[in-house]
Amino acid sequence: MTLRLGTIFDSLADEFEATLFADPAVLIDKLAPIEAAELSDLSFLSHPKYLNKLAASAAACVIVSPAMKDAALARGGCIVVADPYRYFARVTQVWKQHHAPLEAARIHPSACIDASAQLGEGVSIAAFVCIGAGAVIGAGVRLGEHCVIGREAVVGTSSRLAARVTLGDHCLLGERCILHSGVVIGSDGFGFAPHAGRWEKIEQLGAVRIGNDVEIGANTCIDRGALGDTVIEDGVKLDNLIQIGHNVHVGQHTAMAGCVGVAGSAQIGAHCTIGGGAVVLGHLRLADHVNVSAASVVTRSILKPGHYTGFFPIDDNAAWEKNAATLKQLHTLRDRLKRVEKQIADQLKEQTEEQPKTASDSTNGKIMMDIHQILKQLPHRYPFLLVDRVLEVEKGKRIKALKNVTINEPFFGGHFPHHPVMPGVLILEAMAQVAALLAFDTLGTTPDDKTVYYFAGIDGARFKRPVEPGDQLIMDVSLDRMKSGIFKFKGTARVNDLVACEAELMCTMRTLP
Repeated sequence: MTLRLGTIFDSLADEFEATLFADPAVLIDKLAPIEAAELSDLSFLSHPKYLNKLAASAAACVIVSPAMKDAALARGGCIVVADPYRYFARVTQVWKQHHAPLEAARIHPSACIDASAQLGEGVSIAAFVCIGAGAVIGAGVRLGEHCVIGREAVVGTSSRLAARVTLGDHCLLGERCILHSGVVIGSDGFGFAPHAGRWEKIEQLGAVRIGNDVEIGANTCIDRGALGDTVIEDGVKLDNLIQIGHNVHVGQHTAMAGCVGVAGSAQIGAHCTIGGGAVVLGHLRLADHVNVSAASVVTRSILKPGHYTGFFPIDDNAAWEKNAATLKQLHTLRDRLKRVEKQIADQLKEQTEEQPKTASDSTNGKIMMDIHQILKQLPHRYPFLLVDRVLEVEKGKRIKALKNVTINEPFFGGHFPHHPVMPGVLILEAMAQVAALLAFDTLGTTPDDKTVYYFAGIDGARFKRPVEPGDQLIMDVSLDRMKSGIFKFKGTARVNDLVACEAELMCTMRTLP
């Protein structure tokens, strides 16, 4: 059965700000993915990574975002809308309304309905449905074959239950919900008390309360609470074969993919997503907007929004067994590493105590320089001297120095008055001055007034984080190469062990005439 493109577009005109760039009289045979669409099909494209499939698509019309408008028009007909994916979702609903209209409401004579049950207007009840005493069925509800509605259970207005759905005694289902075949709501939770080598059943005395606009996939089970109720809030979407334990609370608009297991009394926040096959252990709490990857096992509460993953990656079996065996030894390896670190620290402490320190020496033969020694090596002066202390020097190899960045730096007055940040070029200049100190130490010379140290090049400069007043800039510079008076260094500047800048520096010394 075909449908005019204009009919589809007009059906959604009040809901979306969309523009049709195609003949509204075109007949659409079906909805199809973009790579398989034929000449009379309607398709959509929501992600830029599939843009290469657009030009080759034979679809009569493609739903696209404004960013893809030109490419879509070059191909042919299109509907341009801000959210193509949601628009396509609504198109599928329009299509189903036209092609699979609901049958007229009727109550099949084989249905077993208690006399005390309340049925709303326009209820449709299929064959062999059983409705218990005191149950309330809202207006427009549709119950599929072999559904069971327990005593004093409530089904909200316009909800649809497919064949073989069970809604247990005293359980409540909100409005406009969709429950697919085999769903069981309100079975007993898994509660047993151990006693003398056997299990004593704990009766599950609570119920299940499900909000509005919830959809639950085939063969999913939601257990009733042990004392209080199990709660599924508005807008939750549950895939097939999910197990929700007793007294779990799932926040609104959370979505779970197939085969998820949520153990008893877990608290899942709003707007969360849980990937297929993931497990949430009992009595844990997930904050709002937590996203759990497929097959993860959540073993602790997650109190901050974000994307979380926790599983052992797949590998060939031999490698997996080796890695698994290593993991079992991690605790022992950690203790051994701590002992070794302590031994090294004790040895260093002994060496420090045995060697008297001078103003210019530190342990292990690594030279230090204070500001007075730096002033003898560098011609720079305030406000352009950007090194306060040298912490370590290994002749011909490396140097480590620091710059204390204070609010009194003259450049902060203009960079920037509302948010002071050290200019990146001055971080590079500071590293170059540190490099000069390493060069002079390597050559064993003290520069005179006619010796000038110039930049010859900067490569691969990257700035990773801002440097602000109060930071201590730690600069590590290593000598990579020295040839024909040209020095090449690799430098890294850090604040609190976080890289602020890194670059390769080339410098040269020149003697003034």
